[in-house]
Amino acid sequence: MKKILLIGGTTTHRALLKAALEEAGHRVSAAITRKYTNHWLSHRIKPFDLIVYDTEEAAQDETFWKELREAGRPSSIVILTSALDATDYVALGMDRVLRRPYTIGDAVRVVDELAA
Repeated sequence: MKKILLIGGTTTHRALLKAALEEAGHRVSAAITRKYTNHWLSHRIKPFDLIVYDTEEAAQDETFWKELREAGRPSSIVILTSALDATDYVALGMDRVLRRPYTIGDAVRVVDELAA
């Protein structure tokens, strides 16, 4: 079981993904947007094992990702996006990029692989 922070996405998609990840045995906290992520990361005693970020603009948050990595958390980052070019995400140190269209099962499978 991994401790996961789920960021972004629509309310419905976030709820479906959260439920599926919990059903797979993970503990999941959800932040509506990246704006609320700093609250989650700064007020938790134990860091998250994995961040799942559903966005179209993760590459624009380069400073945030750099600071996050330098702080030593989390161990893995998964980006869910419809962006065509994954190179920006890989350059920022993302562990996996899952492009739309994908199923909730695809996202859970990627998280499970990284959690193993």
